[in-house]
Order: sequence, then C-alpha cells, then structure tokens
Amino acid sequence: MRLLIEHIDRTVQALYQAALDEASWPNSINELALLTGASYATLYDTDFSNSAIYRQHLLNVSAADSELYLNRYAAIDPRLQFKMLRTPKWFSDHDTFDAAFRARHPFYVEYQHPRGAGESLFSFFPVEGSRIAILSLTRSNREQKAGKVVRDALDRLFPHVDRAIRIARHLASLAEDTNFPKRILNQLEEPLCCVDDREQIQHVNNAFAEKLREGNVVSESRGKLRFLAPHTHTEAMRAIRECNQIAQATDSSSSETRRSFIVSSKTGARAFVTIASLAGAPGQSWPDKPCALVRIDEFNSHPEPERLRQALGMSAAEARLVSALCHGGSLATAAKEMQISLNTAKTQLASAFAKTGTRRQSELIALVSTLPR
Repeated sequence: MRLLIEHIDRTVQALYQAALDEASWPNSINELALLTGASYATLYDTDFSNSAIYRQHLLNVSAADSELYLNRYAAIDPRLQFKMLRTPKWFSDHDTFDAAFRARHPFYVEYQHPRGAGESLFSFFPVEGSRIAILSLTRSNREQKAGKVVRDALDRLFPHVDRAIRIARHLASLAEDTNFPKRILNQLEEPLCCVDDREQIQHVNNAFAEKLREGNVVSESRGKLRFLAPHTHTEAMRAIRECNQIAQATDSSSSETRRSFIVSSKTGARAFVTIASLAGAPGQSWPDKPCALVRIDEFNSHPEPERLRQALGMSAAEARLVSALCHGGSLATAAKEMQISLNTAKTQLASAFAKTGTRRQSELIALVSTLPR
C-alpha cells in the first residue's frame, strides 16, 4: 500500500509538471500506464467540430497506428458515445461492452485485438464547447480486468488529470496571447522570416514557408536558413549577424539597422532581400530575444514612372530616373539613357532618397519593387 501511495504521489507530481511543461506529458502518461498495468496509452486533446488536435501523446502506439485510428476508427469507436456524459469517472470497455459485442464490433476486431489490446480504462476531461480531452489506458491481457485497488487509485487521480489538462490549456492560451506579434506576422502577405545569430530559423510566416517549399531563392537545412547562391548566402549571413548584433545593443539609434540586396532565383527571376534588426522582449512578447528579420520581395523590374510618381510623390523626372535604375545598370548608365548629366542624376536620386526615406540605391529599388504593377 505504501508503494501504491508513493506511486500516486509521483504521478500527481508528473501531471502538474506536464501542465507547466508540454515536454513532460509523456512521463506523466507513462506513470499512469505503470499504475494501471497498461501496455498502451493515448491522450488526445481535440476539437471534434473542426477536427483539430491540440495535444497528442502516445505510449507504445506508433504514429501510423494513431493516424489509422484518427482517420478510420475514431468515427466508429463505441467508447466515444460516453463523451457527452458530464459525470467525472473512468470507464472500462469490459464493463460497458460484453464479450460478444467486442468479438464482432469492427473497432475491436480490426483495430484493438490485432494489436494485442485488452481492457481499456478511459475517460473524458475538460469539455469546453466541442473541445475535449480523451485519455485511454489499454492493458494487454485480453481477459483480466483491473482490480479495485487500481480503479480506486485512478479515481483518486481523476481530479488531478482534469486540473493538469485545464492548466496546460490555460497556459497555452496565455502563450498565444503574448505571441500577438507572431500572429500578426503570420497574417502578412510579405514573406518574413526571423533568424538568430547562429543562422537558426526562429519563425517563418506562411508566405516565407512557401518560399522555402519552392526552393528558388532560399531553403532550410537542419533548421538553418540557406540562400541558394553561395555569394548571396555569404552576404546574407553577414547581414544577419550584423543585424543581430545591432538588435542586441542597448542603443542602436546611431547604427544602420537594415541591409538590402538583389538575388537571382533558379528561374532567373530577381528578388529583393531585406534584412533588419528585431529587438527582443523577454517575458513580454515574441520574440523573446533579439533576431534578424528577413524579407523577400518579388522583383517588379518595370515599374511605370507614373506609378512611382503617384505612389511615392516623386517628380516626373525623379520617377523616370528610378524606373530606369530598376532596369539594371549604374546611375551613369541611367543618366546617359535619359540624356541628363551625372550631377543632375545624383541630385534627382538624392531627392528620391529623401521622399522615400531610403539611403541607398539598393534600398530604393527594393522599395519600389514592392509596388503593385
């Protein structure tokens, strides 16, 4: 009895550790399995209305078996008929379904029995709308049921399991709230990626994830960002390190915090890469540490002068010059094409810098390239 009490206490500690640390859930599930003599265990925290799984932990159940259950057998699992009951208790399928029923029902015949499953002790935890957690502890002995001592121990643990799942949900909700900037990042159409000073990707939004899948400009290798062209990669990593250093500084007001350059994709098309510093806010919001924000913009190689004049407030002459620069070549080449002196071109370019808040030709071109055609 003393050993049983010690095991219950250990399981309670494991449950509350899991409530605070998602990575500790497997240990708590294992303690419950050991207590009941279960060979298999599953915990699903799911929303039936939209088929979303918020939490999934498996003990001696392969990912393939879990996927098979979710896709084929969850819909006919007779145990789930009890999920609407609000009575906090554990169920045993050997108590609720007789041997004849279990011998003919497809869930048992096709899924449970071929895996050597015996009695399942299961229950349903915090029901919040259509979201519910399902914990199943399955023994391998096909005939023997868990005894009264085991069932009493599970009853003592029930409120702790319920509370641990509630706490875990609440903390996850708080974490999502503090990650408001990350949610905003995900909604933006511009491809954005955050990289730390070790070149490790901290977060990508959906648009940047698509760039990674395409693999035309960037890719991911062991969690690190990689630009396809070696010289581009070297330049980008140098800029990322510089921006990380600036982000870590207490006062970066006197430093340039943005780098821009042009890259070529596999298809031959060009794109602009902009790398900027992103300060961290420990304990307040995401990111919790300084990093570099990487943005990729498709190259609009032929911006119309009238579009530049309307969108950016440039004069007609400035707009023609900037449009010419977007076709490639130097300022001297653009001046020659426009039949103006180099000094006049420099004056117009300086005025365009002032009107757009840019400091370099590459930054100016990166800005106008993002304008819709």
